[in-house]
Amino acid sequence: MAEFIDFASLKRPSTPNTFLLAPEGLCQVAQVDQTSPSWDIPAETLFAECLSQIDAEDLWAVQGQSAQSFQLVFVARTRLLRFKDDVDLRVIPSDDGRASCKVAIYSRSRIGRSDLGANAKRVSSLLEKLPKSIKAT
Repeated sequence: MAEFIDFASLKRPSTPNTFLLAPEGLCQVAQVDQTSPSWDIPAETLFAECLSQIDAEDLWAVQGQSAQSFQLVFVARTRLLRFKDDVDLRVIPSDDGRASCKVAIYSRSRIGRSDLGANAKRVSSLLEKLPKSIKAT
């Protein structure tokens, strides 16, 4: 089974070939590129939908998952040169008792100094693929 990253203690490299989306306050060390939107659905529902969207992508392959902690890790291959990039995803349930959640996604290139925006596009693409019925607020 693949190991999951700890978003709270995540340290990013100095190279510009990563992208991090997370809720405010989750990452105590790393600088976040974009703040996570919220969904007014249970974390289980968003986790299942994210997993379904990742499974539907020809160039993405799940390497490990935990339905209990709502975490997964997958490898995404680039279309042209088939470079492997690593992506960690965690759905974070609301702690106020409401059926709502947020998501943290960290996408990073294995090789190279710059990703030409590929990691940011990948995160954006995944969020856009979620069905309209569970669009973020």
